[in-house]
Amino acid sequence: MIQNNPGFDEEWVSNCILEKTVKLRQSPEKVKEQLVSVLKEYKHIQYLKEKIRQRQATSFDHDNPQHEETLFKLWDLLLVSSPSPCSRKSEEWKKLGFQGLDPCTDFRGGGLLALQQLVYFAETRRELALQMLKEASDSYPFACVGIHCTAAIVQLVHEDYLDMLLYACSEEQAFKVIHERYCELWIRFHRSWKNKTWEDIMSFQTCFQQQVDKAKQSIAKYGYITETDE
Repeated sequence: MIQNNPGFDEEWVSNCILEKTVKLRQSPEKVKEQLVSVLKEYKHIQYLKEKIRQRQATSFDHDNPQHEETLFKLWDLLLVSSPSPCSRKSEEWKKLGFQGLDPCTDFRGGGLLALQQLVYFAETRRELALQMLKEASDSYPFACVGIHCTAAIVQLVHEDYLDMLLYACSEEQAFKVIHERYCELWIRFHRSWKNKTWEDIMSFQTCFQQQVDKAKQSIAKYGYITETDE
């Protein structure tokens, strides 16, 4: 009735529940008031999850100045020693772990959200991001793994693992919540790589999923993703 339906009518749902409730310990009016309050919050969480899904589904638009500005910000943050001027198509993007000259082709799995999260990570943890980029340069495609982390976090959102963290959040706060969990997941994966818990890029998917599974446990226990096993 209400799952994956952010537009449901909480008053109507409350009445349906009341009609099927017997031997109420409180007055129907009081129960309905409580139900409406809970359902409104549930409805808001569904709204936030839909906004996150929409951001992931938004493709990078070369004609959108804000999209271009965000992309070039990533260059400025991480390609600090590049001798070349910032360019949308350049061999320099491969140094960040993109597959080709145009990084935008790699964002298909994460959309605009993937780019925004790459920038968020670089802005809020720049020294660590540069260190991880250097350590990953010969072992895994840095930016592509970041995009993979975006897809994993969105999946956690839609599997309801982050519902309690989204409770009472504004839209801006909700995106900060998922951006932080994104950073934590990426750091956790990188730590596992450094600790030699996987051998080569061919085993990436299996080992990445292991870290996602451990992230689920960590969120359930602590409300955030720990960098290593406790």
